[in-house]
Amino acid sequence: MEEFSRSAALDWIQGGGHTGKKAGLDNMYALLAALNHPEASFPAMHVAGTNGKGSTCAILERILRESGKKTGLYTSPYLCRYNERVRVNGIPIPDDRLLSYIALLRKTCQDLEQRGVFPTPFELGTALAYLYFRDEQVDIAVIEVGLGGRLDSTNTLLPAVSVIAAIGLDHTKTLGDTIEKIAWEKAGIIKPGVPAVVMPQSERVMGVFRDVAKERKSPLVVAATPSIQAESRYGCRFFLSLPNAGEQEFVLNLAGDHQAANASLALTALDVMGVSRTAMLNGLPKAIWPGRLEWIGGVLLDGAHNPQGAASLKRFLMSRFPMEKITLVTGMMKDKEYLRCAEILAPLCKKVYATAVDDARAASPEEIARTYAGFGVETSVIPHVQEAICAAKGERGLVVISGSLYLVGAAREFLHPDDGSI
Repeated sequence: MEEFSRSAALDWIQGGGHTGKKAGLDNMYALLAALNHPEASFPAMHVAGTNGKGSTCAILERILRESGKKTGLYTSPYLCRYNERVRVNGIPIPDDRLLSYIALLRKTCQDLEQRGVFPTPFELGTALAYLYFRDEQVDIAVIEVGLGGRLDSTNTLLPAVSVIAAIGLDHTKTLGDTIEKIAWEKAGIIKPGVPAVVMPQSERVMGVFRDVAKERKSPLVVAATPSIQAESRYGCRFFLSLPNAGEQEFVLNLAGDHQAANASLALTALDVMGVSRTAMLNGLPKAIWPGRLEWIGGVLLDGAHNPQGAASLKRFLMSRFPMEKITLVTGMMKDKEYLRCAEILAPLCKKVYATAVDDARAASPEEIARTYAGFGVETSVIPHVQEAICAAKGERGLVVISGSLYLVGAAREFLHPDDGSI
């Protein structure tokens, strides 16, 4: 099989040397058939949502591992390295395995293209994860939806349970311009007869979930709202009533009230799956999810890349630091609602350093700076991320780095370069 460098391989699978075309789920079905259906070789938990689905996946995986299962975890995007997207027992896929699967996918695509099938980069990444999980013989995989649900490439598997986190208005050009349309797309992961566990939400969203679950004869379970007993900048302790295990007290080391809600969703799904109370109690405090309300050396990192995320970050800062104005380092993508995010966060800021995200889809730091300046905040443009962070750390008070996950990843590499968790 043809060998090629890591950089060339990653360039190819991320679209640099391969042009894919989304065609509903047809590409994915053809690709999986050519690979002898690796998705059918392991049970899975399938997780959709606008916000919180990554954190929910991380909690699910850690507790499943605590229960003695060999786990697979597929999430996106990554913070620092592509390998982070595909993990077995919490460990990112090694380079040699990654390159081997990319070479196989490249050969498979050459064959498929002769038949007019052109898989997209995300479809290729999903297939790669399925191949790795099959070959590693995982006991169960936790699979995060990339975009939407109904037509997402991950929606080609039959899960043991479907899980849906918080729904908000995001990717409206693709998923629809109303909350009901977006909820319907997310509810596309609900499979006939398969239990669906959802986070409690507005009646407009819940009505969609009930209708889809009824149509597909899928048992619908709504996670209870956690009762937070104590909270700090690092996490919380809460009570939660579970369908089978009853009321329990849990400890969570992920910060923010929204993370308690994500934990409630994950714990309810695991309870429906029959995971033991002991595994849940012991596994939850060990769950980590880098780059989301994460403290590194007194700096707070958070990938709040849409208005829902920005609102969660604002709630956390107002509850833990009500009297403090922050210095914000930020950069975002052009297709994100950075104006709305700025409107939410600007009242908390004393100064904003706008910087460049290393991606062709990034908004210019000058545009980000103008946006915050429009809300009366002092701004400065420093395109280089490391220089922006150093300048912000020279200010007095709390420094927050927030926006695109690619920005957070670059910041994390600079602030914590030897961390082995990613």
